[in-house]
Amino acid sequence: MRDFTRMILVLFIVCGLSAGSLAVMNAITKDPIEKHEEETRQIALQEVFADAEKFDGGPVRAWVALSKGQESGHVFLTRKKGDSGLTTLVFGRDANGVTTGHQDLSDDNARLRDIEVDQEQLKKVFPNGEEFKPSALQGVWTALRNGKDVGRVFETLGQGYSGPITLMFGMDSSGAVTGLRILSHTETPGLGAKITTAQFRDQFRNKRPEQLILRKHDPARGQIDAVTGATISSRAVTRALSTTIESFNSEKAGGDK
Repeated sequence: MRDFTRMILVLFIVCGLSAGSLAVMNAITKDPIEKHEEETRQIALQEVFADAEKFDGGPVRAWVALSKGQESGHVFLTRKKGDSGLTTLVFGRDANGVTTGHQDLSDDNARLRDIEVDQEQLKKVFPNGEEFKPSALQGVWTALRNGKDVGRVFETLGQGYSGPITLMFGMDSSGAVTGLRILSHTETPGLGAKITTAQFRDQFRNKRPEQLILRKHDPARGQIDAVTGATISSRAVTRALSTTIESFNSEKAGGDK
């Protein structure tokens, strides 16, 4: 009995030390990781929208708000810079571009991806929403030149053959794509992984939304050639761009009414 008690005590101490070590390690690495991610993101922003001098915005988490089964807007979780530092904010915006509500979460310093937001919180900022589904959108920035709005940059997800594909692309004020960068993926080396090559990415530049279709699926309208042997990966990237632009244009059109 004494040996058993000693064994339990030792296990308890080991588990406690392990948990404490993990917490310390997380605290030590959190800031450097976030700094590296931000530096990588800034490089990508300039790459996909070379004509911009500055970018206003940042990473977001987003949900599609549904009412009677139809998309009626979005809810966003993001961080804004204020006089007292960064503020974490969750807010809703309907299909007409009108803000439906907001809630300040400024006391939460966790990463956006780690913040728990339940359906009840989402409904508080979007009262007409009956259901909320996670959106692929990961970030949005306004591209500025000489202080003027010249377009947008989006970070979003596509579902590839082997897993999620995280990508960033720019769109100018005329609606044309300014550039594309694949940020992360797990596609097959030598096949789907070729979506990262300039040969594939460069063909998106200057394309308008109606042209973002694989040529093999619609020869008359499609302007994008799929990577040979990697149709699923190519389609995932193409659809990620077209659906993001479609959603943005829909809300913009509503706001311009």
